[in-house]
Amino acid sequence: MMRRECSPWTIAPALACCALFGDPGVSAACDRASSPLEDRVVGVSAADAVAVVEAVKVGGGPASVRVVEPLEGSLAKGAGIPIQGVLSRDEAMDRAFCGVATMTPGQRYVVRLFGPVPGRSEYHLIDPVGGISDHTPGEEASVRQALAAKLPSSAWRTSQPGVDAKLLVDASRASSKGELDLVVLLRNTGEAAIELQYRDWPVAERSSCSLDVVHIASKKEVQARDVPISKKDIADYFSKHGRRYVSKIEPGEIHMFRLPRVTSAARGWGYKEELGFRFYPPTTPGPHRVSAKCARLFGGGTVVTTAALEVRL
Repeated sequence: MMRRECSPWTIAPALACCALFGDPGVSAACDRASSPLEDRVVGVSAADAVAVVEAVKVGGGPASVRVVEPLEGSLAKGAGIPIQGVLSRDEAMDRAFCGVATMTPGQRYVVRLFGPVPGRSEYHLIDPVGGISDHTPGEEASVRQALAAKLPSSAWRTSQPGVDAKLLVDASRASSKGELDLVVLLRNTGEAAIELQYRDWPVAERSSCSLDVVHIASKKEVQARDVPISKKDIADYFSKHGRRYVSKIEPGEIHMFRLPRVTSAARGWGYKEELGFRFYPPTTPGPHRVSAKCARLFGGGTVVTTAALEVRL
């Protein structure tokens, strides 16, 4: 059995993968961390376009597909579009990578796509697993149901050259009433690979996000509070177990930065190092506007900000 490394989709290091199996639409049977984008509702909420397509040509570069039925976004019925990163079954077997999307000419698929980056025409699957599935009447019905239940998400925003950011509500994790999980999507819109650089200790060099949470009706800002863990305990733990990694993001691809339980905190629920050891408990129920600002993800001094989404808290 051949084993190689998977590319990480989030802050975890690369994971080992197994030999390829014939999973629908994806040559993947691997020990990878599951992605929020594999959840149908989260996936369609993140996507720029959702469609039923028929594969025309696969192999040797971007796959060529014909749009059979646009379900969301601006794709036109009958249009031909290229999708980057999709391999033929033979190519996938030769490379023996997990988490690789595959197509067969003449077959139909339901795809969830990010649009082309500036200066390019290729679309990208939102995720090798969550971005593609074999088309059946049942699968199309399930995706349509997911579209009807879309979650709040922001528009893409450019604040760091070559990087677009989107903020998305993550409902892929079972959570208690009133909890809010978020995901920051960071997309490389440049012409060359870029490196995301993460570390959570020491404090002066920490990569983390802060939130701007505002009650829409009153315009009252939700104040951040420290997690209920002493600063000494935080320092003792992270000085010994701090994480640091570099992740390469290819043009058109994304990196996800997960922000779990941003509105609540209790001992045993983690340190919330991604939020700078803070959380944002709302005081007035109702619709809120939420945006994120993430510092030092692309080197010291860099700041990436998202547009706002609206969510009821």
